[in-house]
Amino acid sequence: MAVLDTREEIEEATSQEEVDRIRAQNQGKVDAAYQELVEAFRQGDAEAARDKTIEYRYWLGLTKACDDWEPGKRVELVHE
Repeated sequence: MAVLDTREEIEEATSQEEVDRIRAQNQGKVDAAYQELVEAFRQGDAEAARDKTIEYRYWLGLTKACDDWEPGKRVELVHE
């Protein structure tokens, strides 16, 4: 749900400054998800690693959406 809320924030942004603020907040989520992913692998928890990989990719997708932002443009999340 947080990912969808953030996507909506990006889509509704009216200035580059707003997008930069969202990007900075999102970077904290990217970093946290990455650390949790690393920890899941260290513990050998395949299920948690899978879940954290998915979460990490969503947050990275939002970073890309910030990079591609244009006023009024629909935000498409791409999970490569």
